[in-house]
Amino acid sequence: EKYPEIDTDFVSEKLNEMVPNLIKYGTNIVGNVIPMVFSISVSIVKVMINILLALIISVYMIVGRETFKHQGKRLVYSVFSETKGDTICKTLGECNDIFSAFLISKAIDSLIIGCLCCVIMNIIHLPYTVLISVIVGITNMIPYFGPFIGEIIGLLINIFVSPMKGIIVFLTLFSLQMFDGWYLDPKLIGNKVGVRPFWIIYAVVIGGGFFGPIGMLLA
Repeated sequence: EKYPEIDTDFVSEKLNEMVPNLIKYGTNIVGNVIPMVFSISVSIVKVMINILLALIISVYMIVGRETFKHQGKRLVYSVFSETKGDTICKTLGECNDIFSAFLISKAIDSLIIGCLCCVIMNIIHLPYTVLISVIVGITNMIPYFGPFIGEIIGLLINIFVSPMKGIIVFLTLFSLQMFDGWYLDPKLIGNKVGVRPFWIIYAVVIGGGFFGPIGMLLA
């Protein structure tokens, strides 16, 4: 059996054409991948440093809160008159009391809702129970819009598993949020904030527009 002859000149010519292209292609890949990996690494390091700094600063602020409070009062009275200084300190104290009462009450409310969500979903045997319960608990901290965000996320997570389960999850979360809105939230929080609903909704919309979910929570 005779094998066909190989044109070595043709093969050499094609290899000579391909090698520079392969080298160029490899150089482009390396040139693009290395900066991307470096950028991602720097971003991760920055996030970790920011988290560490935030924890350290938070601990120092908690430990030295009385010192900061005293220094803040000295600064206020050094800039303003005694009458205005008293008004400013009293207003800031009221803001602190209102914000603390709201934050603690809302955190307890969200924890209860998250736990109830976990129990109910386990009883119904729905998937992603813990994940959805955590999301519902966190988003519940956002006034008015938070419960709807949790319901939509729960629906989207489950609708890819089964459309029927997605609808059941949505109805379950909707019923849970109705219980929270009509009974649990008023019992725990009441009128601690003292701000009209219009201004709360306005603040949440503006905060979400500029900074996303974090901005909604802070607003």
